[in-house]
Amino acid sequence: MTKILKLSGNTFIWNKKSGKKKEGKNDVGVIAQEVKLILPQVVRESKEGLLSVRYEKIIPLLIEGI
Repeated sequence: MTKILKLSGNTFIWNKKSGKKKEGKNDVGVIAQEVKLILPQVVRESKEGLLSVRYEKIIPLLIEGI
């Protein structure tokens, strides 16, 4: 549960790097760089160096927290 408490939920607007389908749209999520410090096993890094979160890997910790 302490790992979950270290994460912060955020709102954001997708930038140009996200592609035309997402660009400019509002969304919610966590910050991949922040997650990588706490749960490195749930973060992927692309060949271009972009980080993404595998949200399905966080679900077990959320269940434990409940």
